[in-house]
Order: sequence, then structure tokens, then C-alpha cells
Amino acid sequence: MTAKMYCVEGNYCKHLSGSYHGWCITDGDCDSKCIDEDKRNVSGDCGDFPPRCYCYTFCSP
Repeated sequence: MTAKMYCVEGNYCKHLSGSYHGWCITDGDCDSKCIDEDKRNVSGDCGDFPPRCYCYTFCSP
């Protein structure tokens, strides 16, 4: 499965976490999982319905 990545707010790209499983309840848990998942991830938060964990990286211009 390939993760889709798309640009959001300036130079950030948003993609679905590969290691967070189940519904995303707290942004803090998602953020921690994203940062642990890949050194290029700068943060994470919950989004969509049902809520899922999305990670953010810096996009190349």
C-alpha cells in the first residue's frame, strides 16, 4: 500500500500514519507516533471521519 501525500498550509505535506492503528482519539498520541515513525515527520494530528492519524513533513518546493 502506498501512502498518498498532499500539501497543506504552506510547505507541509500531510500523509496517513503507517503505524497508528485504530481511531485517532488524541492529537498528542498521534503526534508522538508520527515523530517516532519517521525522522522526517515534524508533527501529527487526528482528522477525517472516522478519525485517523495524519503525519506532517516538510515538502520540497
